[in-house]
Amino acid sequence: MAQTPRAWSHGIARRAVATLGSPLAIATLGLPILTALAHSAVVKRDLGPLLAAGLFRSWGAALAAAILLGLLDASWSRRWARLAVLGGLLALALQPELSRLVRFEGGASVGEGEEAPRWRWTKAGAIAATPELGQVELEPEGSVLLLGAGAPVRLAVGASGHVPGATITLREVGWAPAFRIRAPDGTVVEEGLVELSQREPGFIELASLPHRFYFSEAGKGAGADGAPDRLRVRVQRGKRKVLDAELARGEERVFDGLRISWDDGASWALLEVAGRSIPYLALAGLALVAEGALAAWLARRRSR
Repeated sequence: MAQTPRAWSHGIARRAVATLGSPLAIATLGLPILTALAHSAVVKRDLGPLLAAGLFRSWGAALAAAILLGLLDASWSRRWARLAVLGGLLALALQPELSRLVRFEGGASVGEGEEAPRWRWTKAGAIAATPELGQVELEPEGSVLLLGAGAPVRLAVGASGHVPGATITLREVGWAPAFRIRAPDGTVVEEGLVELSQREPGFIELASLPHRFYFSEAGKGAGADGAPDRLRVRVQRGKRKVLDAELARGEERVFDGLRISWDDGASWALLEVAGRSIPYLALAGLALVAEGALAAWLARRRSR
């Protein structure tokens, strides 16, 4: 008996779904993703750039599409054990994208005598929550004390500790000299602290002045209080450099009719913050895969 066009087209669709959602297709798309994730884990590389890479995300979307076709084929064939396994694989395939959406990383600083860190920069996924760091104290010996996680946790440079929803790593303890800008008549126009870092020059912009100020250590000597002996101070107005000089403590230099100097300051600490989240999708996926595999094994035993 000849097939009707509808039955013929339905058969073509069934074969296409079975092929594109076959175990071979899923394994072919899943192996590069698994290899990339395993390599990053072995070399202890940050997963952020990998999860955000366009090629990785496109490959993950193709894998999810193949698994969805496999789910459709399994439901048509009423193979319930395979349906559970594929549902688990779909959850595992979607976990990297969810991790990207909830990922949070940032940098914060806390100064001597301060209790609440200030965010210097943050990078968060679309549905990521900013963690509460709680109270953080900078101690005189150059460590920090985390007071937002129950029992106090003391961190030395390079060490990490946990607060609810985040891991905090102490990256650097530095010096923040006090700068002062005076008008020609001696009136203080602006004053404050500028944090010097080994990673980048200290940089400030002031609302009352059209200048950008850069501070960095000049030479390797340091005073008894931990401050450097001399600072290099660079002042720019737009693209024009109006001052580039080395200043000793208390020494003044003139730029655009104003005078700038630096003096005693305070210690400060740089904190690296990484959000922590439980991979719920991956855990649910593993449970479904195990359940489906067990059901398939029991079915084979009963059929013997």
